[in-house]
Amino acid sequence: MSNVCKSIIIFIFVTFYFAATSNAQVTSSKITKVEDANSVQVTQSVEVAENSIIVTIHYENVSNEPILIMEGVWGIAVRGRPKQIYSLAEPEFVVKVDGVQLDYIGPMVKRYAFTKALFVMFQPKEQSTVFLQIADSFRFLSGKHEYEIVHHHLQFNDITDRINVVQSAPVKFIYDSRKLN
Repeated sequence: MSNVCKSIIIFIFVTFYFAATSNAQVTSSKITKVEDANSVQVTQSVEVAENSIIVTIHYENVSNEPILIMEGVWGIAVRGRPKQIYSLAEPEFVVKVDGVQLDYIGPMVKRYAFTKALFVMFQPKEQSTVFLQIADSFRFLSGKHEYEIVHHHLQFNDITDRINVVQSAPVKFIYDSRKLN
């Protein structure tokens, strides 16, 4: 066998091995927005104290099947980590006042595209609760206003090989910001 043939075979083997074992990127064309997913019940509540806004998000798999769901940012609490209040690392929420979306001013994590490898099995009847501080992540208006917040989390659909962005029901809260962001 010639060296060229050996090189081609090695290239093909390495390419397929890498594709099978790596976190192959999921392109944005494989991300679908879903208004709600009946299999994961998501409830959120908002607690406001002075210039602190804590959003509690509770997830429960109410189906009889395991679900692939994002763990950490854009998903359930990371298993094994202590329960604590985390700051936002990406804009997983949409916050509006009088129908106008607030600017997200929090950190933006630079990362590769989301892949199936980032999702974990969320078992039937399993529950998870996340606590997030959002006061410094959005440009809240100065003074007292009623806001509406919607949370988004990610699920992976094995059948369609797509990532679904699942939206929670909106929750309203009143926040009195004494500072102008």
